[in-house]
Amino acid sequence: MMPPATNIQVVMEKTPVYFDRTPYDLPERIKTTVPNVKLILVVCDPVARAFSDYVHERVRSELYHSRMVSTYGTFDGYVDAYLPKLKELMRDWENENPTIMSNALSRLFMKDLDATVLSSGIYTVHLHRWHRVFNKTDLRIVDGNRFMEDPGSIIEELQDFIGIPKLLLREDFVKHPETGYYCYRRFKVENLSNETLSSPEVLKKSLKCLADSKGRTRNGKLAPSEEATRKLREFYEPFNQDFFRKIGTEYKWK
Repeated sequence: MMPPATNIQVVMEKTPVYFDRTPYDLPERIKTTVPNVKLILVVCDPVARAFSDYVHERVRSELYHSRMVSTYGTFDGYVDAYLPKLKELMRDWENENPTIMSNALSRLFMKDLDATVLSSGIYTVHLHRWHRVFNKTDLRIVDGNRFMEDPGSIIEELQDFIGIPKLLLREDFVKHPETGYYCYRRFKVENLSNETLSSPEVLKKSLKCLADSKGRTRNGKLAPSEEATRKLREFYEPFNQDFFRKIGTEYKWK
């Protein structure tokens, strides 16, 4: 279903759902269909990710009148309901066959969609099935926290990874004077002048930013309770450490 492309073009798409969802052989299907594919996996602190996902699903519940996580009233209520279930499922994960565990988590989506707010952050188990098919030459893992702090540098690295000319540079990404989030400076001659950076009003007009629906939990207005954060940190810690060991680097998620 991809659009036709010439041999000097690269086609891309983005979605969060491939990484941890069925069918289990999804990596093999992708590799067979697009043999030269390059994959970019963006991960962030699983505690922050879980809370962000919860808030997102609450908004969806209100928009589409579905119950889902809104049944639990609060994030603490959700955590208290689902964390014991995930702990039971993952009780002996280190001694289990990693393929069996990875398959069990991907099937969880079909049985209990609410559980994926927490289970999606167990990166090390989900990564197993992707590492069976893809290696560092075709799968690049990006720390989402660093992406928020320095998107331009990441974009430069990813252009090299994909193998395309480096046309987007670090200086093309500028912090919005009001939100504090990085935006992309539109490529126009007038946007490249020093005047753009010296005038906040001119700068804002030159920027292409994410929609207002993004960053709901990154602006400090919404945050999980200390108790829910503590419980989730304890739960994710062994999975995080195993994930860092597999990728050969450690992210600062605390």
